[in-house]
Amino acid sequence: MFNKVLVPLDGSELAEAILPYVERFAASLGSRVMLLTVIDPDDAAPAAGRQGETGNGGIGAALSTAAKERLTALTKRLVDHGVSAAFSISTGIAAEEIVRVAEAERCDIIAMATHGRNMLGRGVLGSVTDKVLHSASVPVLTINPRESDSAQNLRRAEISKVIVPLDGSELAERALPFGEEIAGRMSLELELVRIVRIGASPYMGTVYSPPVYFDEVLQGEAKAYLAEVAKRVAERGLKVNWKVFLGHPSGTLVDYARETRDEIIVMTTDGRSGLTKWILGSVAESVVRHTGDAVLIVPS
Repeated sequence: MFNKVLVPLDGSELAEAILPYVERFAASLGSRVMLLTVIDPDDAAPAAGRQGETGNGGIGAALSTAAKERLTALTKRLVDHGVSAAFSISTGIAAEEIVRVAEAERCDIIAMATHGRNMLGRGVLGSVTDKVLHSASVPVLTINPRESDSAQNLRRAEISKVIVPLDGSELAERALPFGEEIAGRMSLELELVRIVRIGASPYMGTVYSPPVYFDEVLQGEAKAYLAEVAKRVAERGLKVNWKVFLGHPSGTLVDYARETRDEIIVMTTDGRSGLTKWILGSVAESVVRHTGDAVLIVPS
């Protein structure tokens, strides 16, 4: 499931903040790692009016040389730590090229920081990362280096448990096999989380004030659902527990992740509509933006 990992880098320390997590994953799961730098053709092209520079020579050659030197050093570091690693350099539109290379190289996962210099530098889930998340056919592992202690210090990433948020839908449960694989291979506890929105209405799209007991009913249903899912997971030999929270899905999940730290959150880009509408740009984006944890986004 995680045999080969593609890691887009742009030469900046912020983009390289994903590497401690990649190293931890690869060492535990036996994954091969491919580092990738995409050179934008606009950056490689010589400025208008310059003499003696044509095609992709000059600036393009310098960028390629700098990228090769940095990627060679990072690859060596991974290999020295027991990780099978290689690198590649290509030219093109960053997001499109990342997705293309991932497919061509049959990568099982893309791992990238949400901040970087050129390639990843226009905000959290605002440019390249956002496009990759929307167009990649494989899961994308993200880390916000500005929020992560491991990423800021480039120290070995510590992961204490795997959290899988669920909302009762089959779409959300598509993250479960990935969470189970990580928990099993890394000997981690799997924690199932469901958040019941306070004051939610069963009649979405209508003006309705739910009775006071409705929160209790939803909470009871959530507990029964998670207990059943946890039972199935435990039957596969994994250590699992579950928790139900009352609150707003994104804010409550972010608060809980900040309290616990050092976990990996595995979730899909979509859940069901209605009571717990989970879409990229809402809950998933808030988790990536604010927790500082590694977040594995599974395409629905």
